Amino acid sequence: MPKSSLWGVMMSKKSKKDNRKRRPPLSLLDKSIYLTGLFLSFILSLLFAFCFEDITGIIAFQDSSVVAYNSHASFLFALPFLFYVEISALVFCIVSLEDKKPVFGNRKIQYGETPWAKDCFPLFDSRRKKIYIKPSKKRFHRHMIILWFVGLLLCSLIAPLGFFCRDCLTHNNSIVTYNMLNQEELAPYTPEDYSHLNIQAKYVSGYRMADYWKYEITIRMKDGKSFTFSNRDFNWREPNCQERCLKKMLDIKTFFTPDAITIKEKHSIDKVADYLGMNDEQKQLLQELFS
Repeated sequence: MPKSSLWGVMMSKKSKKDNRKRRPPLSLLDKSIYLTGLFLSFILSLLFAFCFEDITGIIAFQDSSVVAYNSHASFLFALPFLFYVEISALVFCIVSLEDKKPVFGNRKIQYGETPWAKDCFPLFDSRRKKIYIKPSKKRFHRHMIILWFVGLLLCSLIAPLGFFCRDCLTHNNSIVTYNMLNQEELAPYTPEDYSHLNIQAKYVSGYRMADYWKYEITIRMKDGKSFTFSNRDFNWREPNCQERCLKKMLDIKTFFTPDAITIKEKHSIDKVADYLGMNDEQKQLLQELFS
C-alpha cells in the first residue's frame, strides 16, 4: 500500500477516534455552576478559618464560670478536614471543567450523536443510565468513592479535637486547662499558685485580619508554667465586657505584691484606649491596671 494511502487510513481512524471522544462546549449555566463551586470552596474555607474562634468561644463559654479562655495550637487538628474538603472541591470542579462534563446541558446540542462522544450526556439525562461501562471501570470508581469517604470520615473524626484544647480563667480566679478531649488536664491552678504577673500593651500585626492593639496579663505559677489572657479572650457577646475585663485583671493584680508585677509598654495605653474606643471610666481602669 502506498505511503500516502496508509497515512490517509491512519488519519481517518484517528479522526473517528477523536470524534468518539469529542465533547460539546459547556453551556453558560454549567460553566457558572462549576465556577461558583470553585468560588464557594474558597469562601467557605476562609469562613471556617474566621469562625474557628467563634466556635471555640461557644464551647468555652458554655461553662458559666469561665470569664476568659485562650486556645492552644490544637486548631491544627481541624486543618486536615478543611484542606480535604477544599482540595476535593477544587479537583472536582477543575476536572469537570476540563472534561466538559455537562450538568443541565444545552438544548441546542444533540448529545450522544455525531460529532459528539457517544457517552456524553448531561447529569440529569436519563440516557446516562444506558451507557455501557466496563465492570473493571465500575469497580475502580466504586473503590475510589469508598476511599474518598474513608478519608473524609477520618478527617471528620480528627477535626473536633482542634476545638477543645484551651486554658480557662474562671470567676474565682482559678485557671483550668482542658485537653483535646475536652477534659480537665490537671488540677486547677488557684491564686495560691500565683508567682509573678506581667501586664503589657501590645501591637499585633494580623495575618488574617487588620493590625490591632490589645492589652494582656501573663500569670506565672510557682511551678514555672505561664498563662496569658488578653482583652480579646473575654466574652465580647456579653454587655459591658470592657469593664468586666479590666475589673477582672485588676482583681487578679491584687494577689501580687508590687515587686512581683512587671509592666511593659505603659506608654502605649493611650493607643490601646483609642483603638478600643474606651470611655473615660474605662480609660481610668486601664490607667489603674498599668500603674
